[in-house]
Amino acid sequence: MTHCKKYVNVNYISGEDLKSGLNGLKDNTPIIVSSFKEEEVFDQQTRRKGLKHVLFFTTIAGVKLPKGVVVGNPTIKYFSSESAANSFEIEDWIGQKAIMYAVSTPKWGWVVRFKRYEKPTLKEGTVDWTAVLGHVQKGNDPSRAKEKYKISDVLFKKLEDAKPKK
Repeated sequence: MTHCKKYVNVNYISGEDLKSGLNGLKDNTPIIVSSFKEEEVFDQQTRRKGLKHVLFFTTIAGVKLPKGVVVGNPTIKYFSSESAANSFEIEDWIGQKAIMYAVSTPKWGWVVRFKRYEKPTLKEGTVDWTAVLGHVQKGNDPSRAKEKYKISDVLFKKLEDAKPKK
């Protein structure tokens, strides 16, 4: 008898990892492509080992993910035409932000896919608002929050007003 997961490679992130929360991974995780390398990987379609590119990531907060993702056609399609990189050169993908998520397929089960990263909108009264406001009240520049969040003009004015007076 052959187990159904005989050819699943646990060295790489799978959709099942994202769905089940293995190794702290979560579905719909905002990531940044940090590096890539060529590795010998078992190809499920050809049933042979071969060299494949593997992407490695950090979270938006800068935490390195424990495993990489083998580059396949859906990943190539996303980073070459749908992401801001818009390039077939993997080097151009480094630094690109995306959302890593899991999707169920009939043939392969849960697999990893990517979609465009959008900054979250900062909303007053949320934990994020309290954290940003606290940083501004300690003297940090409120415009730094725009790197991480979409901020309405009204809320940005409130942050500006919260700066300590000199």
